[in-house]
Amino acid sequence: MFEVFHKVRNTRKELRVWRKVKIFNARKKINEIQDKLKAIGEDRDSSDKSQIGVLEKELGDAWVQEERFWRQKARKSWLAEGDRNTAFFHAKVTQRRRRNTISGVQDSNGNWCEDQDAIAGEFVQVFKAKYFPQTSFLEANPKQSSSWAWQSILASKEVISKGWQWRIGTGEKAKIWEEPWLGDSTYPKILTPKPQGSNWNYVEELINHNHMAWKKSVIKEVFNSRDVEQILSIPLSKTGLVDKCIWRGTQTGSFTVKSAYVIAKEIVQTRRTARSSGQISGLEADENMWKRAFDK
Repeated sequence: MFEVFHKVRNTRKELRVWRKVKIFNARKKINEIQDKLKAIGEDRDSSDKSQIGVLEKELGDAWVQEERFWRQKARKSWLAEGDRNTAFFHAKVTQRRRRNTISGVQDSNGNWCEDQDAIAGEFVQVFKAKYFPQTSFLEANPKQSSSWAWQSILASKEVISKGWQWRIGTGEKAKIWEEPWLGDSTYPKILTPKPQGSNWNYVEELINHNHMAWKKSVIKEVFNSRDVEQILSIPLSKTGLVDKCIWRGTQTGSFTVKSAYVIAKEIVQTRRTARSSGQISGLEADENMWKRAFDK
């Protein structure tokens, strides 16, 4: 996947440079030529009147260049070149952007929602009901009848699974043995194997809720020294805050595309290391497929 990210990033950079040179310079050139023509017209004694024809041709070329850009952006190929109705093209581009934006949805109760968090919540409910009704997103598996939207979301599961963790509150939601909830940035999961016959499943069972303090004697008896140190270093809330999912890639705990990209690079590097040692995973087949596609 690193090759994909790298090439998409380079393409975006090149397109930005191209856009500045081809589009913004076109508008700048139009203004400069118009100023020159105005100056020549106002100066009766000017010796540059012979340049009027050349400037008018350059002005026409600049208009055509800008016009074609906005025609493509507006996706109105039926318009004849030469209209130069830039305001119309701007309006069509804005209209298309609005059409590609979800401004509101109807919830399960028939109410219209326009709040972005509410819209996101409705989509989560729909996808969960259809694709992972009995599990969490990280436990969801692909289905043959999955939509392209769901397949795209599911493709991010590996990155998310390596970037999220619990921030402990009451410990009611975080699973002791399976999920990340420690402060270790390298490996935030418990290393101690689950004792045979143990019925402990959630972090709340390690907390004395009467005093909101860790059960130190129990923790020291069950876990290894590394885990004991990590557990006891976690402060507990006295106000009964619930456990919260946070993103480990940022200081604020909020997800960002940049931090996810860093984690994706680490995943690819791990795969390369495994490949060099002869351990080829099934996921690497996808990586090689994308690499071949981009190299053609």
